[in-house]
Amino acid sequence: MGFYSNYPDSALRFGDVVQGFVFATVKLYEPFPADTDGTHFLDDSGYSVDISLPRFSVVMSPSCSIGERMVSLAPLLKVKHKFFENEYYAENLTNINRIMQPQQALPRHAWENKLTPKEREEKMSQGNVYALVELFVYERHDLFPPYTLKENKKAEITTNYYMIDFRSIQYINCSSVASAENSPLKSKVLQLSDDTRRELWDKLINYYTRESQAAPSSVK
Repeated sequence: MGFYSNYPDSALRFGDVVQGFVFATVKLYEPFPADTDGTHFLDDSGYSVDISLPRFSVVMSPSCSIGERMVSLAPLLKVKHKFFENEYYAENLTNINRIMQPQQALPRHAWENKLTPKEREEKMSQGNVYALVELFVYERHDLFPPYTLKENKKAEITTNYYMIDFRSIQYINCSSVASAENSPLKSKVLQLSDDTRRELWDKLINYYTRESQAAPSSVK
């Protein structure tokens, strides 16, 4: 299957790659205390707001929920150097998006040398799993600028894979977003294929509904 659609719709769809949207992230040390009547008073020294304009972001709202100036987005981020240390991931980083065998979620040396036989047996008994449960990798595309990953004395890696992190999803208020069809479609640059959109949906559902547990991961 192809990762992207060759025939994109004239509408915003879940998983679309878009550009031109601004993100704002509030940083604070702790929530503001309430007065005795429950009123909160903002102290502008107690928080800051980071504004960013990522090159690309991804639509995280279902099409039927886009409208009334509201759409949820996640910025496209650079992948991590450590992903390439896992042989299964390195074959194709979009393998991260799918359920895999427990031993595929770790580099081979970690599976063989850092886990005890009992730990390996326990992981195998859990069956196939999602790894890096909060991440979804976007396939390379000519529209995506390449970048170089560096980590200590390890070999540099140049790639144009990108990813989204479900933890970074933000609600955006945009006056020109009236519906999926009546939106600033000039901002849309790529649409996922139906199969890839289903993979994104399935992993997002897993992210929100999974039981609390440590997910297999080669990245800390």
